[in-house]
Amino acid sequence: MSEGFHSTGVLERPQEQEQSSYSHIQASGNEGIDLVAVTRKLLDCRKFIAIVGLLGFLVSVAIALAITPTYKAEITVAPVSENDGSGKLSSTLGNMGLGFASNLLGTNGDNKAEIALATIKSRAFLFSFMEDYDLLPVLFPKQWDAKRQSWKKQDPKKQPTLFKGHQLFVKKILKVTQDKKTGLVAMSIEWRNPQQAAQWANILVQRLNDQMRAQAIVEYEKQNDYLAREVQKTSVVHVQEAMFHLIETQTKEAMLANVTEEFAFKIIDPAIVPEERSKPKRKLIVAAGSFLGLFLGCFLVFANDFRQQVLRTRQ
Repeated sequence: MSEGFHSTGVLERPQEQEQSSYSHIQASGNEGIDLVAVTRKLLDCRKFIAIVGLLGFLVSVAIALAITPTYKAEITVAPVSENDGSGKLSSTLGNMGLGFASNLLGTNGDNKAEIALATIKSRAFLFSFMEDYDLLPVLFPKQWDAKRQSWKKQDPKKQPTLFKGHQLFVKKILKVTQDKKTGLVAMSIEWRNPQQAAQWANILVQRLNDQMRAQAIVEYEKQNDYLAREVQKTSVVHVQEAMFHLIETQTKEAMLANVTEEFAFKIIDPAIVPEERSKPKRKLIVAAGSFLGLFLGCFLVFANDFRQQVLRTRQ
């Protein structure tokens, strides 16, 4: 057995040494650390360090296995080019002196990509998504009684809400990033069920396109109604002709929107079911745990040596 241990495995000062390895280190002073003494001490206590390192390994393995694995489904989309119909409409009305109409119509359709990116994380959009697919029991399975098909806690105040579901979705499940150079948008869903992750990613883009297309159609109709009223207010022939032309243009835009499925984002690479988990990184966790165990073992060796040195100086 190593000379640095009792039979019980507790560290003790070697009998033949008049002072501990720590005292050698301390005595070196400005000459630096005595690497020989440090190495000797580590070798003397190698069994103890190995035991602590093994404990670190076992704990890290337990932690790695206890963490629920998650899978990341990714979808890549490109913002659909902005149609300049609204811009032309706003410019033409402005040149005619219809400033109010210009301001009203000019805001429609601007920054469609930015609006789409904000919409997909919005409460209204995700609330609707979670309600339509009844996702709260899926997002909070520990609080859901599958047999009774009800929440385990009957108090509504203690049950998950759409607001909590939105927070969970935005903070831990849904990630959206845009490459400023290419304009491409990468959206990912990270979830414990790989099939659901891929399904949600594709559905979210589809729902976003549908919602923005429906909103655009409503806006086109409002613009046409406004222009139709303005036509009746003016008797200037060239102004009437310009407005009729704009009404025709807006009608064509509405028709195009009706048949355009990828209205806001064009899917470049759809999400597929991931085959490998994204988390946890079990090998990394085990390696880190083993290293920390060995480090802790070395620390305890020198901490015990330092404690013995302090006790000896007080005698």
